[in-house]
Amino acid sequence: MTRVKDTTKDWMPLGTTMALIAKQYFGVLTNKLESTKIDRYYSVLLAIHYSGIQVSQQCIANKLMIDKASMVRILDYLLKLELITKEINPENRREYQLSLTPKSIKLIPEIEAAITSLHKQLLKGLNNDEKLLFHSVLEKMMVSLNSLPSNNYSVEIKPIKKISKHEK
Repeated sequence: MTRVKDTTKDWMPLGTTMALIAKQYFGVLTNKLESTKIDRYYSVLLAIHYSGIQVSQQCIANKLMIDKASMVRILDYLLKLELITKEINPENRREYQLSLTPKSIKLIPEIEAAITSLHKQLLKGLNNDEKLLFHSVLEKMMVSLNSLPSNNYSVEIKPIKKISKHEK
């Protein structure tokens, strides 16, 4: 006879729990940033911002573990919104250099403020030692996962398209 497990932590893979948290996290973050008219890829904008004036497309893809096809879709979206520029590297014509536009540079403080606010809300029940432990555990998990053999896996988090009255 199979015993019924009482809580999801007893049977749900940790990765599923983390994915569910990520979905909720980005849903709340997107809600906080509704005024920006950007509904995803904040991490890509921040990675470009903190990498310097120009950074290669491959560097950002590697840093955020984004596959080539997904990276192209992400950059097309950001280009369409005029948030980045993408130029061929004159020293290596097979490489693209990414830069933020003045429009996105103005948004960076708002994105950072929303993230800081959300983190404060998420971690408000933890004392400083617990916060340090939480971040330490996450880092150790990443190190452990990076040392294990793995298949490439893509996860894209984006808002669910709202259905208009005409599509129902």
